[in-house]
Amino acid sequence: MQFIAQRAVKKPTNILILNEFVAMIDEMKHYTWYTSDHHFGHFNIIEYCNRPYANVQDMNDDLVARFNSVVKPDDSVMILGDLCMGKVTESLEYVKLLNGHKTLLVGNHDKPFGTTGDKQKRCEQMYFDAGIDEILYGSVTTSVGKHLVTLCHFPRSGDSKYDDRYAEYRPTRGGVLLHGHTHGKWRVKDGQIDVGVDSWSGTPVSEETLANLITAGNLDLNRLSWTSYDEYQ
Repeated sequence: MQFIAQRAVKKPTNILILNEFVAMIDEMKHYTWYTSDHHFGHFNIIEYCNRPYANVQDMNDDLVARFNSVVKPDDSVMILGDLCMGKVTESLEYVKLLNGHKTLLVGNHDKPFGTTGDKQKRCEQMYFDAGIDEILYGSVTTSVGKHLVTLCHFPRSGDSKYDDRYAEYRPTRGGVLLHGHTHGKWRVKDGQIDVGVDSWSGTPVSEETLANLITAGNLDLNRLSWTSYDEYQ
């Protein structure tokens, strides 16, 4: 019988220090994420969108876990609407648990939608008290990687139901559009990217991932299936 001698070689100290430094720099990086349509507190959305939960409590807890599994406290998150439903004061308690600097681009199920004056201010304050840092309305232009894109809760065309609702709120500008509202009817279609949780397995999607999709050009991609609820417990 022949034995082959093996020797463990200790890594030089300078390599170990370099690896630790790279890991530290990575921890210090701030990332930007996009998401929408959580519907915290909305029991019926479980059936409507085939979400993997037995009850709304499980859904609320798991959506927080999925969110915080990728978003760090110093990251930025753009939420493209429809954050809470049900008893909103109760549902907003879960928003307090979400990591990151959070901007809400208002959707049709958010309390400030369609309001003005003092009522709008009262509705906005509810969200600010729950940890939302900024509230925007309508369509917004921003950069994703090197790409100029439009953000809106609504797609240019398409809906979670049969008819295109809220026509007056839909963007008219061409180019790439990041949106919510359609609840997984597609992930990418005709230059529109649905960043909602029902398209992305319950988690926010990174700016890097979106930039790569835009660079790839005209893609048509279906929703990702929801992973098991148990994986995030």
